[in-house]
Amino acid sequence: QLGGITMWNRYFGLQYYFDTDISINTGDAPGWTKILFTTYSLNLDLISNLYNSDKFGIGAFVGIGAGLKIDLLQYEKDSNNWIKYKSTGFDARLNLGIRMTLASSMALDFVAKLPLIKQELPEHGGSYKEFAEFLVRFSLGRF
Repeated sequence: QLGGITMWNRYFGLQYYFDTDISINTGDAPGWTKILFTTYSLNLDLISNLYNSDKFGIGAFVGIGAGLKIDLLQYEKDSNNWIKYKSTGFDARLNLGIRMTLASSMALDFVAKLPLIKQELPEHGGSYKEFAEFLVRFSLGRF
């Protein structure tokens, strides 16, 4: 993740960042079971610090991420083989999280990224919807 934070005051602000992830997902098209894909997205989250002192802080954030999804490989169930497959599409996610800051220079985020749209696979007559992602991030910087 690469980005920044702009705080309007001690309790409210925005975080903006670029991130990427690699995932494996299952679909409902006949003859295959898994797809390996990568997602590149820009995110904008509204931050609310619920408690803020010089040594410790806790806050919550909610926002949206939008970007490009590229399907790289697919697993052909019938032939028991991974094959190259390239398809691109739009991706949108709702970001929800809790942030804990320590000494104003370290942060630990607990994040849920919820998919908002279903991905279509026109070549195979199927579609899939990603599962929610749950992640923990550690950041260094000025918070």
